[in-house]
Amino acid sequence: FDIDYIAKFVMGRYWKEFSDDQKSEFKIAFKKHLEHTYSVHFKEYKSAEFKVKSSRHEKTYEVVETTIQKKGGPITPVQWKISNAPGTYKIRDVVVEGVSMSNTLRGEFGATYQEVGASPASFLKRLKANSQK
Repeated sequence: FDIDYIAKFVMGRYWKEFSDDQKSEFKIAFKKHLEHTYSVHFKEYKSAEFKVKSSRHEKTYEVVETTIQKKGGPITPVQWKISNAPGTYKIRDVVVEGVSMSNTLRGEFGATYQEVGASPASFLKRLKANSQK
């Protein structure tokens, strides 16, 4: 995952309120949050069938169209948006059945940021606490 890109995107307009140290702290906490949240989901797909359907070039990333099907389950369309910076490929977004992980996190994090008083320190404290549950 392109943690630097996604972290800045999900915090949106609030990103500029973070100091450089808080940005670094957020990236570490955000990575742990992703690992904690998505490791559970990925385990569900351990024996699933994964098929690459197509790919296309967009302005700043590649879109890889895939399907995933759990044994006996429905076929789930998944888009992977992958940065195409020279020499590196990193996931910038995962879109499952039309729902963007990055956009969903941006909405959730924006709401949480406001809920904790629009403070980077308070937000980081909440994020870390939630990632440990």
